Amino acid sequence: MLAVLGGGLAAAVVYGLNRRAARVMGEKAITVAGPAIEELAKTLASVLLGAPLVETHLAFGVIEAVYDMSQGTRAGAPAVILSTGGHTLFGIVTYMVTLWSGSWQAGTIAAVFAHAIWNRTILSI
Repeated sequence: MLAVLGGGLAAAVVYGLNRRAARVMGEKAITVAGPAIEELAKTLASVLLGAPLVETHLAFGVIEAVYDMSQGTRAGAPAVILSTGGHTLFGIVTYMVTLWSGSWQAGTIAAVFAHAIWNRTILSI
């Protein structure tokens, strides 16, 4: 339950910050600011609430998929799978690097890079 709360809180924070970043940076926000904002929000929510890290990222991915589908910006099962799967993958990256390094900050930085590469790849397809 804490993971759902963490994912929801992160989604609420990200919604406002990503919109602002998009106004200021345009499309660069998708590959620069967005990944940093999202990964930091998800991981901080998990750390502050004591919520499971990967599950918080998964919950965020589900919320993002539902939101995107409701806005008509993405459609169908592939979008749900990409959003949910991608954010879960970023949670796994965060978790693994955190275990390896002993630092959730290092895990977050690794996930930011993974997310930025993911977004750039998805945009190019």
